[in-house]
Amino acid sequence: MQQSTNQQKNDLVEVDIFRILQNALTVVKQLWFVMLLVVALTTAAAVFLQQASYTPSYKSYCTFSVHVVNKSTLSDTNSLYAVYYDQDLAEQLDATFDHLVNSDFLRDDIAEYLDGKSVDGQIHASSIEGSNIFILSATGSTPEKADLLLEALMAVYYDAARYVVGDMTTEIIEGPISSDTPYNTPSKVTAILMGGIVGVLLCLGIVILYSLFKRTVLEPTDLETHLNMPCFGVLPLLRSKRDLNINASTANTSREKGFFRESVRGIARKVENAVERQNLKVILVTSTTPGEGKSVMSQHLAEKLAQWGKKVVLIDGDLRKPSLYRQYGFKNKRMSLEEAMSGAASWDTVRIGTQNPNITLVLNSTPVKNPTVVINSSAMQDLINSCAEQADLVIIDTPPCYQLSDVSLYQQYADGILYVVQQDRMSIRQIVDAVKGLNDSENKLLGYVLNGAQQIAQGYGKYGYGAYSYGKYGKYGYGKYGYSKYGYAEPTEPSRTSER
Repeated sequence: MQQSTNQQKNDLVEVDIFRILQNALTVVKQLWFVMLLVVALTTAAAVFLQQASYTPSYKSYCTFSVHVVNKSTLSDTNSLYAVYYDQDLAEQLDATFDHLVNSDFLRDDIAEYLDGKSVDGQIHASSIEGSNIFILSATGSTPEKADLLLEALMAVYYDAARYVVGDMTTEIIEGPISSDTPYNTPSKVTAILMGGIVGVLLCLGIVILYSLFKRTVLEPTDLETHLNMPCFGVLPLLRSKRDLNINASTANTSREKGFFRESVRGIARKVENAVERQNLKVILVTSTTPGEGKSVMSQHLAEKLAQWGKKVVLIDGDLRKPSLYRQYGFKNKRMSLEEAMSGAASWDTVRIGTQNPNITLVLNSTPVKNPTVVINSSAMQDLINSCAEQADLVIIDTPPCYQLSDVSLYQQYADGILYVVQQDRMSIRQIVDAVKGLNDSENKLLGYVLNGAQQIAQGYGKYGYGAYSYGKYGKYGYGKYGYSKYGYAEPTEPSRTSER
């Protein structure tokens, strides 16, 4: 029992690590250009800040040796003992320099020597290890200021130092020496490296945080564990826009074509089994937000079931932003479902036949101003009942259900709901909230389809077909009508040839 528990914990850790790596890889693939831009900006900022904060500094220095004056115990000033004392003297000066520099009397002496003038700069002192060589240096914002500060330091330092080490003499070895070139010239290479490192670390931190807290649907089991709803299948992400249409006569490769059609066939077979087992007549196809592929999934499902001999009516129930008329190539034809329902237009203007006699389309190209009123009307009920009497199955492509009440109104006419989820798009929390809004006492949710899958690792195969998935249609959105911040995209105009 203990071993089983430990194994479950290990499995959980492995899944979490796998998800984090998947999320990290996803964000890098999606935002690599933005990351490069961030690194470039931080690099440019580092170079700019270096140049903006740079103040040139010039150095002036003098090298000299120090000697002890009163050597009562030393008869020979050139003896090894004298050299020892001279070295010790230089080390004492070096050790006491910080105290001397910060002492008030030394600063006062320098100010007095400069007649009260203030000179910006710093002074330094050091000894060469193992010798009695001593170095005094001064820095300033100009060569002249550095020279003046060193001159004042040399003039007053020795007298101050005698209070600490006693009598001494000095012998100038080199200097004073100054330079017209700043000694602190900034390195652009260093600034570029530092800026680049900061940018990389910033991007890495964002990727890690994103990967840890992102909770989107990557695997079919991600929703199966949160909702009592099975996955009907996985549709791969396709590489070509023209392959978005199930009726496209060609695909990029025969392998992609085979995976794609096999996925659609499996989903349609599960829907067919549910229809026959539960005696369903009307099915809604919806999603959380626009652009997840529900409209194209509706078309795929109707086409496949019709090929198997089912009489199907496909209704474009998205009265806010209809799109099926574009998918079937009627971009320039005006069709108003609202006018047909009110009797202002003939049903023949919206009821369209196809090359497959088993499919009848009920299309709409004119957005409805008050869609909830039309959906909840007796005319809509009569339309759906009439279609259900004439066909084996009615499929209604509805609006997305997140933040919209349309699907809830359509539920009164429906026997089942098929949910479309695009991989790695909406958070699991948003999907769960949207699905909860559809759950009524009858629980009509049949299952869901995971769409646009680039990679599925747990029993569903691996797909990696490129950059286009069902549902990415362009620029048309709900925001125009004030219902949602999420928008549709302009649909492609697929071929109207039938699948053979």
